[in-house]
Amino acid sequence: MYQPPGWLQELWNAREVLWSGFLTSIQCSALAIAAGTLIGMLAGLVLTYGGFFARLPIRLYVDLIRGTPVFVLVLAVFYMVPALGWQISAFQAGA
Repeated sequence: MYQPPGWLQELWNAREVLWSGFLTSIQCSALAIAAGTLIGMLAGLVLTYGGFFARLPIRLYVDLIRGTPVFVLVLAVFYMVPALGWQISAFQAGA
């Protein structure tokens, strides 16, 4: 009788946890796409039609955040926001 490899059995045993992680990734991605689209459109409108003082904070944000790796941003949110007194979950920090 065929005996599947050990890693396949471990994968099968962890299927519920993996499925939960997959669904969390989908939720996080959907929220990030929706929020990024909305914020990007608003920022684009301000950059196009706003005055100097309206454009300045958006340009600073774009120039500072654009080159920063996403992992660094997630860690910064996860550890710095609670230092300001706000309690957030790991999902909120990643989203």
